[in-house]
Amino acid sequence: MKNPAFFLPVIIEIIDSFCFLCNAFYLYLYRAKRSKP
Repeated sequence: MKNPAFFLPVIIEIIDSFCFLCNAFYLYLYRAKRSKP
């Protein structure tokens, strides 16, 4: 079994990038809704 502390930064990085993608997607949808008449 490998040291779980080694995977922690990797998991945090994945979650961080995932949150960033979700945020960008939400902003994109929000702008698309507002630009429509």
